[in-house]
Amino acid sequence: MTDWAGYLQHFTEEGFSEEGIRILLGENPDSDSVLFVQETLEDAKKLIMMLDSVPKSLTESANGMKRRLLQHPSELEDIRARYNVMVVATTPWVASAEKMREQWSMEGRSIELAAWLRRLGSIDHNPPKETREVIQVIENIAPRDEVRRAIENLEGKQRERRVILQDMMNILERKGWNLEFSEHANLSQKFEEVSEWLELEDRIEALERKIFQFEERRPNEANMGLKIIEKARLNGDRNAIKQLELDVNDEIQDILESDEEIKTRLNYWSQNGLIITDSEILTNNQLWKFEENLDELEKHWNLVYEKCIILRNLLDKSGQKYPDWIGHVDSYEKILTTIDEFTDQQKQLNDNLQLEIETWRNYGLNLELIGKIFEGNNVWELDEQINGLRSLAEIAISILNSIDYLDQSIDSERIGEIRESVIRDWNLHSTLQFEMEEIDKISRRQEHHLVMLYERAEELSMDVTESNDWTIEEFENRIFDAELIRNRDVEKRAKKNEELNKNIVELSKIPTPKEKIENSSDNKKNDLNNWIEKKAADGKLFYYNQETKQSTWSKPDGIILSTNEPVKTPIKEEIELIISDIKNISEENDGEIIEGGIPKIPEIETVVQEKEPIRFRRLGVNGIKMPVLVEDETKMKNDTESVSETNQKKNLNHILREKLGINNENPLIVESSRNRDLRIQRILRLIPLIESKFDSGDQQKIVDDLLPVLENIEQWIRVRSEHRRCWNDNGGIVQKIDRLQDVLDEVPGPGIQLPIGFDKIPLPSKTEDLIEEIKDFSINALVSTSGGIIAL
Repeated sequence: MTDWAGYLQHFTEEGFSEEGIRILLGENPDSDSVLFVQETLEDAKKLIMMLDSVPKSLTESANGMKRRLLQHPSELEDIRARYNVMVVATTPWVASAEKMREQWSMEGRSIELAAWLRRLGSIDHNPPKETREVIQVIENIAPRDEVRRAIENLEGKQRERRVILQDMMNILERKGWNLEFSEHANLSQKFEEVSEWLELEDRIEALERKIFQFEERRPNEANMGLKIIEKARLNGDRNAIKQLELDVNDEIQDILESDEEIKTRLNYWSQNGLIITDSEILTNNQLWKFEENLDELEKHWNLVYEKCIILRNLLDKSGQKYPDWIGHVDSYEKILTTIDEFTDQQKQLNDNLQLEIETWRNYGLNLELIGKIFEGNNVWELDEQINGLRSLAEIAISILNSIDYLDQSIDSERIGEIRESVIRDWNLHSTLQFEMEEIDKISRRQEHHLVMLYERAEELSMDVTESNDWTIEEFENRIFDAELIRNRDVEKRAKKNEELNKNIVELSKIPTPKEKIENSSDNKKNDLNNWIEKKAADGKLFYYNQETKQSTWSKPDGIILSTNEPVKTPIKEEIELIISDIKNISEENDGEIIEGGIPKIPEIETVVQEKEPIRFRRLGVNGIKMPVLVEDETKMKNDTESVSETNQKKNLNHILREKLGINNENPLIVESSRNRDLRIQRILRLIPLIESKFDSGDQQKIVDDLLPVLENIEQWIRVRSEHRRCWNDNGGIVQKIDRLQDVLDEVPGPGIQLPIGFDKIPLPSKTEDLIEEIKDFSINALVSTSGGIIAL
């Protein structure tokens, strides 16, 4: 059998693979198959020669085809097709030159064609239009100038292409790229590589934008991604960029999931009343802060939540509104401070309530009601409910204290009943009001009784220096003992002297005409004479004006204290003579008593010649005639007759009389009966003028003007009477003000009790003046009923 493999051994020496040759021979080689192998290997050698002559830009691809062909010569046709495609794609004019080489040779231009092909060897870019022109001039065996122009156009296009490539390279270099093209890469391949780099740059820029979005949120991951990008620009590592894209997308997805979790947690705390952020839109910085410290933050939020529950509970109990900052997680310190304040306030209220209730318990007040209030109420509710009882408790304690000042030696049973009633029903205002009135009655009765005891003790000439330590019962017993041992003769003599002194004082008070003139011209001096010295309850001296009811601790300048020594005037000298005679007669008839226990006093007829005639009138049962000025007597008679005639003439002013409580009495007599509120005194003096100078219609208008003033005065009297616990609705304004004045007169100490006195201002002489005065009076006489006495 012929060794065909050995026959083809020389082909292996030329570089072909033995395995490739054996594949060409087949399993049963023969002469035909050997001939086929030989032809195929010859064609392969020609193709290898063509691959060795390709331009430098195609060397790499050509070498690859060459290696493949030597290993697998059976793939000759496939490698040839790939070569033709490569040549057509890169240097299509080479194929045209090979095809037209014989025609160029026939025309003697084969050397020229080779020169053109060498010049075209530097072309590594094939623009369609210019490449087609070059192929046409080669295939048409065009004149030299046409071939030159076509090749120059192709070269110019390549130069433009290189400028564009350089611009693209500059862009990448500015972005930090380190450009290194593939070895033997032509212009087209460089364009492809630069295009790939630009596309990679676009992906990198997109990555940078994504990374910058979470740079604040995930700074470490962002820095790592930027470093990978920086390296990729240096080495063009597509795989690193591809992996970075995956990592960035995963990071963004993780951030989105984290955001959802954070928002879910924030929503949970918001539903529990916490305010974590001022805006519902969260910034990246806030999200990063929450993400990094969410566990610690939630621990803090939980503390805030618990403290807010405590604070809201305290606010609800105290009845106060929630502050705007409650629930803010940044207000934790303020919440703690407020809780401490409310806790201290709660403790203080509780301590005060316990102390207050303990005080009530010490006074013996019934606390069953308080025990019911304590059930189910917090300290603020307790304080609010007990607040309504505080005033009643204070009144009850005041009543119990006032009971201790009552004399227990008398009325002890009634006082005990009052005490039990106050202790039992101290929470009822009606009970306290009733018991206060009862205590007031008992107190007044005891005071009156004590005054009577002192008067009787004075009559009995008892030693009362230690009476402050006596009870009323003990005082009565001492008076009873003194009654048993008293000297009635001395008592009779003292009573006789007292009555004589009383009559003498009445005589001494009658002024002479001269004195009347002097008194009217020297009012200031008389005012100074009205001051007397008194002693207050604590024994301290004060000064009291009998006319104005004014009192003061300091001695007024220029005052002349009143004494029992009368000022001697001519008529008073006569009175002293009368008194002297009376005393002499009294001594001669000592012990002689007439009926009714009145001593016999001789009638005395005395006429004192002064500027005005003086007559005597008999006073009382004593038979003493007292001097009366004829002028004064005539004046009093005329005033009385005038008032009587006025009352008979017009009685349309009965409303004012009824309001004042004087009815048909003479207003002038009522006014002069005692000093009182100057507003009332003025109205009393104006009534006769109103009744005499106006008809019924005008009187009605005047009454309408004066009634509001009278209502105001009456309300003023009532407020102060209730304050002094002496209010009595019986009678008119005159009776009510007199009762109030009697009570105020008993109050010791300095100060103006009431602006009282006698109205000395002249009455208006004309009707117009009277109307004007009433109008001014109705406006200016109104005062505040809730103010102090100084309101007058």
